Amino acid sequence: MAVQYNRRLVTAEDGGLGFASVDRTILTLFSMETGPNGAVGWVQRRVINLKSLLSDAGLLNPAFPSRLLTAGVNGFVEGTQLIFVGTFICVYMIDLKSGRITKVLDHGAEVLPHMSSCIPAMEAAST
Repeated sequence: MAVQYNRRLVTAEDGGLGFASVDRTILTLFSMETGPNGAVGWVQRRVINLKSLLSDAGLLNPAFPSRLLTAGVNGFVEGTQLIFVGTFICVYMIDLKSGRITKVLDHGAEVLPHMSSCIPAMEAAST
């Protein structure tokens, strides 16, 4: 079973538009860049080998232990360097700045993180 979320628009390290893609176990991060002649395109910024970061339990197929599962981008936190990557077995949060990995789910799922809510003051809402 392949993960459906293997590509996603994200916030780039510089705060601009970014793109994250996973091909089997390779996470590639791109950012939108304007070239010297004004052409806009995707520029590869970083390549991360998930096999070297994630536990084997999250990448090995339990039915066929000799086969790796296909990973995918399950979500990201806008304005931060946090991205969620996983398979149908589990989901990990990767801090792209520190390289720290945290297992967040014991099953595959799309992740929609919520940082905070702000309710405007009544005076501001009435003007």
